[in-house]
Amino acid sequence: MGFLSATTGGLPTWSPKTDLDARGEPLHSPYSLYEKRYSDVAGGYAACDNGHGDIDYADVVPDSSLRKDLFQALAEFVGVTLMMFTTWMANSAAARQNESTGEGQSYMTGSIGSAFGAAMACFCVMPISGAALNPAVVVSLVVAGIMPLRKAGLYIVAEVLGGIMAAWMTIVFTPNTFIGANVVAYGVSRLQAFCLEVLMTAFLCLVVLALVTDKGPTMAGPVIIAIFVWLAHLDLIPFTGCSMNPASSIGGAIGEGQWANLWLFIFGPSIGGVVGSAIFMFFKYHGFARVENPFSDRPISVV
Repeated sequence: MGFLSATTGGLPTWSPKTDLDARGEPLHSPYSLYEKRYSDVAGGYAACDNGHGDIDYADVVPDSSLRKDLFQALAEFVGVTLMMFTTWMANSAAARQNESTGEGQSYMTGSIGSAFGAAMACFCVMPISGAALNPAVVVSLVVAGIMPLRKAGLYIVAEVLGGIMAAWMTIVFTPNTFIGANVVAYGVSRLQAFCLEVLMTAFLCLVVLALVTDKGPTMAGPVIIAIFVWLAHLDLIPFTGCSMNPASSIGGAIGEGQWANLWLFIFGPSIGGVVGSAIFMFFKYHGFARVENPFSDRPISVV
């Protein structure tokens, strides 16, 4: 499935086989053909195949448009709200069930809730914003040269607000005590917790970077990320509650009023994003490649 050639309005020709514009430059998208834009055009219309044999005429957003960045940041807000609300609702549901049975809360419930919440959020907003949904992932994308700074700042603010909104919704709409803050478990040192968060977040960011640059627009991304999130929560919940996401840790801390070691769950994942990006660049930046960039209108030049 490729975009159809534009033959009217002076638009550049699109090659459905190579997805290149008239200058031979790759055209970029936040994971979806619906979001592809002619980089030469501002304020015109582009003809594209919508996947059903019809022609859609999508309003072209000018390159480096603040309006586009704001709408994508809004999608990140919605995505994080969805992801964390479903995750914390799973915790709340498990706690309510355990109140009647007297059993301890199973961290398997949190792992599954986090995985499916991440998958659904990615699936919903990936065509719009690329579904970073995590300030640590945003940091890794900036370090790798994939996301511009202005977009990164807007994404981070939107994601933190999304985490706070999800915590507020969980508190308001359920009678249970809110369970969402990350804590260092008994017997685990701060250094151990910090290193665990750095390493697991680095691996998460490595997975995201591989999906962004090598797989291009694919809806298999949410499934792959969900599998990793599930495994990471199985590994880390008994030790740190598994943050990997400063936005969720900030929202959880505000909702539960638990501020101890919050710095660990902000800086640990953020440093993990830098480490993951460094690992990616170490292996990737030995040749030259032009790959699709879902977070910017510029191609990724790997040198």
